[in-house]
Amino acid sequence: MSFGELEVLLVDAKGLKDTDLIGKLDPYVEIQYRDQQQKSKVAYTEEGGNPRWNQKFKFKVHHPLENNSIRHKLVLRVMDRDTFSADDFVGEATINVGDVIAMGLEKGFMEVNPCKYRVVLSDKRYHGEIRVRITFKFNQDVMEWKKGALDLWIMQVLEEYIDSDLLS
Repeated sequence: MSFGELEVLLVDAKGLKDTDLIGKLDPYVEIQYRDQQQKSKVAYTEEGGNPRWNQKFKFKVHHPLENNSIRHKLVLRVMDRDTFSADDFVGEATINVGDVIAMGLEKGFMEVNPCKYRVVLSDKRYHGEIRVRITFKFNQDVMEWKKGALDLWIMQVLEEYIDSDLLS
């Protein structure tokens, strides 16, 4: 059972460095959250380094209460689609979504409006920026299950208290 859903809106990017010697940059993004991975459409645009996707992706959140921040990282790998050779790595952005999930668990819903994140190479050199909106929705079924379990526990404690009080 998942505790909730992480929704990622991949909006656009600016200033991506072209990796092609001939032709234009045809970028797409591989998005990974834990063991789940999805891929955006290729942005074939005249702008090259300034693509627009406006594409949504959804990821299941199964273990939101773990404190290990590595477990709540969203990795966006920007790639350049090539026809006659292997696709080129353009750069990546890493977003810690642990706080978004924690606030969403507390409030039932949390949204971070589109923000810019640096696209960097493995040596941390700046390679442009990518804009993403992140939303976390707490699973209502889990909330109702927790409420039902809590109600049951309260009833059991009250029954034990009443029974012990009457026997004294």
